[in-house]
Amino acid sequence: MLKKIICYILAVLLLSAIIVGATFSYLASSSSGNENSVNSESKKFEVIYTGGTTINGPLKIGKQKEDGLSTTVNIKMAENSALAAGTIYIDVEKITPNLAIEGFIWEVVGIQNNDQVYTNKGNFLNINDTDNSIVNVVENYPLTEENTSFTIYLWIDGNMVDNSVLNSEFVGYIGAKTENFTGTTVS
Repeated sequence: MLKKIICYILAVLLLSAIIVGATFSYLASSSSGNENSVNSESKKFEVIYTGGTTINGPLKIGKQKEDGLSTTVNIKMAENSALAAGTIYIDVEKITPNLAIEGFIWEVVGIQNNDQVYTNKGNFLNINDTDNSIVNVVENYPLTEENTSFTIYLWIDGNMVDNSVLNSEFVGYIGAKTENFTGTTVS
C-alpha cells in the first residue's frame, strides 16, 4: 500500500512538472513569436535648445517686424530621442501699462532646412508683470532631429499707437519647455 501511495505522489509531481513546463514553453513561444507588438528598446527624452534668451535694445515705433528687436533660438530632438513637442515663450518680468496694448506685437517665424515651417503673431494686450506672465509664442511644436530656428520679433506698430508709448519699459526673456509625447512626427 505504501508503494502505491508513493507511486501516486510521484505521478502527481511528474504531471505537475509537465504542466508547468508546457505552460512556460507556450508563454515563451507566444511572447517571442509576436515581436512587433512589444518594443523592448527604451529611448530617453532629450532635446537640444540653443540661442538667445534676451532681446536687448530700445523699442522703436515701426511698420513691420523687421523694424523692431529680434533674437533667434534653435530647438531639436537629440539623435535617437523619444518624441518631443516644444513650446517657446516670453516670460514678462516688467512691462509698463502703456505697453500692454494691441500695438506692442510679438511675431515668430520658424525655419527648417531653409523652408518656413511655422508662423505665429500676437500682442501684449492686458499683459502685466505682477502675474508672472508667460506668453507662449510657439506651442506644442512637434520636434524632429532636424534643427528648427525660431526668430522672435518684438515691435511697436506705428499705425496702432500714439506718443503714449514713449518712455515705456519692457523686460523679459525667451525660454523653452519641452515634453515627451507619443505618436508620430511629421517628416
